[in-house]
Amino acid sequence: MKNKALSLTLLTLFATAVSGCSSLDLQEEIEEITDDRVITKEEFTDLHAKVVKDSKYNKFKDAAAFYQYLQTYCTKKNKQVRIWNPVVKAKARPFNVNVFFENSYSMNGYVSQADLKSSLYNMLVNVKQGASTLNLHYINSNVIKMPGNNIQSFSTGLSPAAFKKMGGKQGTSDIADILKNVLSRTDQHNPSILISDFVFSPPKGKDALSYLQLQQVAVKDALVSKLTAQNLALVIFQMKAYFQGYYYDHKLNTIPLAMDRPYYIWFIGTEDQVKEVLNRQIINQSDSHLLNQAVFKSTQHTEPVSYKIVVNKGQIGDFTPVKSDELENAEAKKGEFGFSVAVNFRNNIRGLKFFTDPGVYQLSNPNYSLTVRPLTPIEEKTPSLSGFSHLLSLKTKRLQKEELSIKVLDKVPSWVNSYSSTDDSKIKTDQAEQAKTFGLKYLVNGVSQAFSYYPNANQNIITDIKIKINK
Repeated sequence: MKNKALSLTLLTLFATAVSGCSSLDLQEEIEEITDDRVITKEEFTDLHAKVVKDSKYNKFKDAAAFYQYLQTYCTKKNKQVRIWNPVVKAKARPFNVNVFFENSYSMNGYVSQADLKSSLYNMLVNVKQGASTLNLHYINSNVIKMPGNNIQSFSTGLSPAAFKKMGGKQGTSDIADILKNVLSRTDQHNPSILISDFVFSPPKGKDALSYLQLQQVAVKDALVSKLTAQNLALVIFQMKAYFQGYYYDHKLNTIPLAMDRPYYIWFIGTEDQVKEVLNRQIINQSDSHLLNQAVFKSTQHTEPVSYKIVVNKGQIGDFTPVKSDELENAEAKKGEFGFSVAVNFRNNIRGLKFFTDPGVYQLSNPNYSLTVRPLTPIEEKTPSLSGFSHLLSLKTKRLQKEELSIKVLDKVPSWVNSYSSTDDSKIKTDQAEQAKTFGLKYLVNGVSQAFSYYPNANQNIITDIKIKINK
């Protein structure tokens, strides 16, 4: 009996010892799975299953509580990690969409042709699939509600005669006032679409540049006032359509034109609503009428992205990647050192094209140069680059031990400046001018400044990619 009792005692002590040795080191597990700055559904589920079995972590048995713990842990460790959220989100609530078509004289040349009408009709058909109702309006100095909600009649019925019949001040447009009118009718359940050529019309005798600068501030003011009460996002689609009619330049000269001209469709709503219209492609990305797009949203919080150092892509000299964000034994070749970083921007609301602009990247060390390109379809299929979208290539002639920071900034896309004009008086003969919009950069800068200002002035960092370099 004594031997049996002794055996049971030893067995108990052994089991206790084994149990103690296998106790979960949660922080070590988190460090391991956050190396690539993403906790996938599978990683979350596997780790949570271990947590549930360990009595030390009873307070994290609820998946939502564990998710919050991971968020807090990563924040304290200054880790930018995208974490799979186990909480099932409620089904997106259908929303009413207010549609405003600006019917000033400057839009007559578009609606005299079928090009814009067909694009508008197609876009509204797509919007209707995700909306409860569409409320259709003309807008100039007044907001003019259209009877019914027949999108076909609304789209195909656009004409100079219809514009004149509906009234309002069509001669000149104060874009800031139009925007205020639209924003006053926009909230979480009522996003808005505004269609216009967005050509500023300075009053006669007014200095054009001074007027544009004032309008930029007025646009910023209108949006900041709205954002103070409600957090919104905005997407601008730059479209083209055939224009045949009279163009009014900033000196109020009347110029006959017959050519493709840009116009714009704005969608203003919550971030989720903007994501939905982009995901639904209310304007198909392959549509030949779509020239460019820009998305604006709050940058109150940085947005984690997955990234890793890759070898044999833009590599100059030697190094050993020891982690996704750290390399050792860095050695220059003929005085130059270079490496590449694969990054995944696929889930970002701004779209992949935004991140191909080298102007949105800011390096902590100015001795580095940076180029960026999207991955090719073949590269995307290779195991080492699967799940990434872009390749950042960095070079320097002054290699040193450091933590290199690559900030991605929420800047106005470069296409805005390319398509912006401050003198449209020669539009009849200047082909470059024919593709531009008078005052565009002032309009979009006002929008950008509003979103950068709210809720934190000058807070315009989308994400921060950090690479440790050891010699």
